[in-house]
Amino acid sequence: MLETMIVNACIPSDLGASDKLIPLFKAPAAANGGKIKLIQANAHNSAATSSTATFSLTLVNLGSAGTASAGTIGAAIGSTASHWAVRTPKAWTLDATESRIDAGDWVGVHYLEIGGGNNSVVNIDIAYQMGG
Repeated sequence: MLETMIVNACIPSDLGASDKLIPLFKAPAAANGGKIKLIQANAHNSAATSSTATFSLTLVNLGSAGTASAGTIGAAIGSTASHWAVRTPKAWTLDATESRIDAGDWVGVHYLEIGGGNNSVVNIDIAYQMGG
């Protein structure tokens, strides 16, 4: 049985602007095990948003530089139709191919404000296994 690792990340409240790529963690270098496979990912916001002012998070591969989206791992969560409730987790549905992260690549989120909404403190947990 493969060992499951958990990464927890926190995004501070109100990032000040929309449309940001935020690196969360880097897959180990090849010499340290390399490729990983994400098996579960969730996020929750510390405050509720409304159906007109909210934000979304898309789970992305940011490549080895951690600065540009190299693929969508999990489609956006959070929207006007599915806004955030207080500390209620939302799960990403992971893409079977994109959830396999190459050694040295960064996993991150694309943060997008909708209708002037923004985040409070967002907690993210991601479970992965080595060997992708």
